[in-house]
Amino acid sequence: MLVPAGLFRFTFPKLAFLAVGLGVGLIAGSRTKLAPHTSWGAAAVLAAFALAATLADGLGSSFWGRWPRYEGVPTVAAYLLLLPVGARLLGPGANPAVRLYWTRLLSGSLALLAAAALAAAWGWNVMGDSAEFRFGATLGNATDLGIVGLTGAAVLLPRAIWTKTPWDVAGAFAGAIVAVASGSRAVIIVLAILIVAVIGWLAWQKGGTSRWRHAVLWLAATMTPAAVAILAFPDVRERLLTSGTVSGRVDLWGATWALVQQNLLFGVGPGRFVDALPAYQSEEFAVRVGTDYPADSPHLIALQWLVDGGVPLVLANAFLCAAVLWVGARNIKATHEVSERLFLIGAMGAVCSFGLVLLTHFPNTATTVIAGLCAGALSGVGLSAPSTGTKAKKTTPARTKKRIPMNMTRVATMGVLGCLTAMAAAACLAATAEIPLKAGNAAVRDGRLEEASTEFDSAATLRPWDVDVALLAGQAFAGRAAAGDPASGLFAVQWSARSLQANPGSVESLTSLAVGQLASGDVSGARNTLAQARLAAPVNSQVWLQSGLAEYAAGRTDTALAYVEKAVSLTPDPEEERAVLGALQQAAGQP
Repeated sequence: MLVPAGLFRFTFPKLAFLAVGLGVGLIAGSRTKLAPHTSWGAAAVLAAFALAATLADGLGSSFWGRWPRYEGVPTVAAYLLLLPVGARLLGPGANPAVRLYWTRLLSGSLALLAAAALAAAWGWNVMGDSAEFRFGATLGNATDLGIVGLTGAAVLLPRAIWTKTPWDVAGAFAGAIVAVASGSRAVIIVLAILIVAVIGWLAWQKGGTSRWRHAVLWLAATMTPAAVAILAFPDVRERLLTSGTVSGRVDLWGATWALVQQNLLFGVGPGRFVDALPAYQSEEFAVRVGTDYPADSPHLIALQWLVDGGVPLVLANAFLCAAVLWVGARNIKATHEVSERLFLIGAMGAVCSFGLVLLTHFPNTATTVIAGLCAGALSGVGLSAPSTGTKAKKTTPARTKKRIPMNMTRVATMGVLGCLTAMAAAACLAATAEIPLKAGNAAVRDGRLEEASTEFDSAATLRPWDVDVALLAGQAFAGRAAAGDPASGLFAVQWSARSLQANPGSVESLTSLAVGQLASGDVSGARNTLAQARLAAPVNSQVWLQSGLAEYAAGRTDTALAYVEKAVSLTPDPEEERAVLGALQQAAGQP
């Protein structure tokens, strides 16, 4: 799902499609429901997340979500609704035909995705021109692509090995190919763990003297194609052997932990990590990782919970995860029908695989659907089953007493359907804003500044709640202003100031504003803006570089050289900073 002519094309179409799918799942007939423990856990997570968002900035950007994933309260609520839908459609005792159709649809989708991923791995960008494309990023991010393949393969692998159904075998194989073609180290490692665990468990279940010989044969049959695929793609092999990302993650976690320690109770609020983290980054972080591309997630799910909602959100999520695993294990043990039990084992594998990858990544709309539905399937209970720890009463309630809960359930369902309808419509409208955003960026590059500003205004009109439209517009104009265009500088000042009105702590907007002020001749304003930016981001190389340029424009050459030298020392790739330093030294008559 994407906007073909959009700038960042992947998020909102997926949200719209997710809302529609959830609505269909909620109105479908079912013989199962979500277990009470899981329902309580999901409600606690949503309440803790909404509380943290409201405390952060009321009903502002933290509540509705921020670029690029827009994981505000509506999106998280949609993620959690995957649980009851998964329980209704795929849980124990649900219609076997629905489960069969879903697994076949999953197999077909993985086959198509495998073809697209292989094409991208061989250098053909099947998604067309995109600001976010890189190797393996068919879904917008390489690890996202790998997670979809991994979780899909996990669902189908037990059935593929045990029953050898062609659909399941083909789907599991395609999912593994997608996971490998993504080039994500975490995904490939978890895929290997998954294969060993599933084959070992099934071999133990089968019994007999030849079970381990069969297990070895299955391991060879599954691991060999994966190894060949890794060797066949140089980019995959290169990413697996590169340690830079690993050390960068450790540095990121250290900086995030420093942030968490100062905001332990309720975190900093959803979507505010990107603005809060720079104050806690160390010089070692800047030198090893760099600050040119601000992280919007800690890339470790427990830290993300702490950052977004503090201790309450961590406790709520821990309870929810424990409930899913506990109820799921009971359902697997109690299920005697082979096909259903194999599906639940695959669902458990998908949920656990998703959790392991989130130790180095983050959830989003593309990756959460399969895992969320599987978690719901694991947590399903029959509609007629009594609550845990209580005995079913033999007496039949009065007719009027039966209608009240039924009517309340109906009203609640209709209310949720209304919210999902509004969410789908809003996501479709928001997705169309990506078209003027891309047109605005193109107009800036071509020097059509008035037209570009008009396009950005159109995008802001379509997404009036999105504070980051102004941020993206300010950055687009600042890029041209940095090359010495005063007219672009004026537009950069206009849009960056607009962004800062809604989000005063944005280091990115402060930097864009200062660039615009310098280009348009407001040297005093640029110096004041950059002084704020240095306090908010003390090790940001671009902030120090622009500070040096501002000081030089003010006639303070010694200070300018000191600031640019500082910028050189705070980046792993100081080519730009050294060029500026050399030019300033030459202008100052220094060797």
